[in-house]
Order: sequence, then structure tokens, then C-alpha cells
Amino acid sequence: MKILEVEELCKRFPGRRDVELHALDSVTFSIDQGETFGLVGGSGSGKSTLAFCILRLLEPSSGDIRFKEQDWLALRGKELRCQRWIIQPVFQDPDSSLNPLFSIRQVIEEPMLVRGKAAGSERRDRVEWLVSRVGLEKELLDRLPGELSGGQRQRVAIARALAPEPELLIADEPVSSLDASTQSQIMELLTDLKKELGLTTLLISHDLALVAGFCDVVAVIYQGRILEIATQEEFFRNPIHPYSQALIEASRYERAELAPSDFEAERTDLQELLPGHWVAPVAGL
Repeated sequence: MKILEVEELCKRFPGRRDVELHALDSVTFSIDQGETFGLVGGSGSGKSTLAFCILRLLEPSSGDIRFKEQDWLALRGKELRCQRWIIQPVFQDPDSSLNPLFSIRQVIEEPMLVRGKAAGSERRDRVEWLVSRVGLEKELLDRLPGELSGGQRQRVAIARALAPEPELLIADEPVSSLDASTQSQIMELLTDLKKELGLTTLLISHDLALVAGFCDVVAVIYQGRILEIATQEEFFRNPIHPYSQALIEASRYERAELAPSDFEAERTDLQELLPGHWVAPVAGL
């Protein structure tokens, strides 16, 4: 079952001399229920802009987003506020996404209060279960975010995202600000939660090793356009688009960023060159 469908999504920002900047240009993809969909690309490729549009933190300029066949962009006002719990984010920097004046208990409780779910002792029990499930001690519940380490704060961010029982988790560079050891722990946690809760996840990252170890499907975005979509196994075994090939080659030398002038994104629809393997047209292919 398709849980999220994005079709011809565009996001334009005003630029200098009345020239619009195309942050997203005709982005189309879908995510199946229970799937982990990896979106990879360099800085400025449109990854976070896409996440913000799906979360309705930015409004797309055009295109469609459907969540379980519902027109997600048609929701407005109270109707949108009542549905926001369905899609929850885990951002890159927990320092800026956690209220520094709230205790850890309040941080995790807030989404449940907004949704109007779980009252009194039931809510308290769920908070304690979530804290334990993400590998934190219950004694931390009365502390402020600033009293925790970076890894602990990101675990709190994950617990908060899971609190309202969302149907889609959007993890935008969830471990890039952490040290290597903590990164591994957080990704192991997300893997366990995926299996245990059947989470559907959109993982946004520039780290191909992370995507290879966690995702079912991989999509490559460049200059606001999707260049290639394939299963994780097929993508790393047989990358077809030159930019995908260059990303994989760069990752082997720990150089995941490529110069913007290295490639030009084709402004045409993806073609299915192999079963389930979609690629933007490239001269000579």
C-alpha cells in the first residue's frame, strides 16, 4: 500500500532580479507502508526543502502530495492541525528542535497533549515506556535538554516523534551532528524501532553508507530533481545515472560532496530502464 505519494512537486523561492530559484522541480516518488525510503544528495540539493513541504512547514509552489490517498495539501486550519501528528520529524540538530525550558517529560508529553491522546496515568506510562525504549533512564525525565549530551537529546527527539504514534517518520540528517559511535547507536535504535513498530520512514542523508545499511529504496536528488530511484540493493549494485555513480565513487574516498557544476539535471520525466529502476534520461543511455 502506498502511504505517501508525491507528484510533480515544485518549490520556488524569489531570487535576485526577480529570477525565481527552483529548490524543487517536478519531484515525483512514492513510499510504501513499512518501507524505509532513503533520499540522498549533496548540500543544497533540495532534501530538507522536500521534507519541509511534506511536513507542511513550507507550502509547495505546485504539485500534489497524497497521504494514504488523502489530498495532504488540501488540509487547512484546524483540519491540518488535527492531522499533523500523522507525520512526525526528527531533525538534524536536537538543540534547536527541543524547547530548552521544558523538562524531558514535558517535551515528550506535548505531542500527546496536542493530539488529545492518552490522559493522566496512561500518558505518564507511555512517556516512561518511550524513554526506556530509546535507551534513556527514567531519572532524566525531570532534567532540561541542556543537561543532556547530544546523543541523549537526539534520543529524546526520537521519543517525542514517536509519542503521538505517527504513521510516517521523517528523519532529516538525524545523526550528522553526532560522533561516529553515537551515530551507530542511534541508527541501531531506529532499525530496532522500524522492526518493532513497523515504522514507515523517509530518511534524508548525504551519507551513502548510512543509507545502504538502513534503507529499502534509494532516491538521488540533485538541483531539486530526482535523478534515480531503485531498491537499495539494485542502486548500489548497478547505479546508472552518472551523478549516482559519482556520489558512490566520492563516498569511497569520504568525499560525498560534488561541485554543482559537475552535472546538469535533466528536466524530463524518469524512465524505467530496469524493473523498478527509474532514471532521468542521460545522453547515450
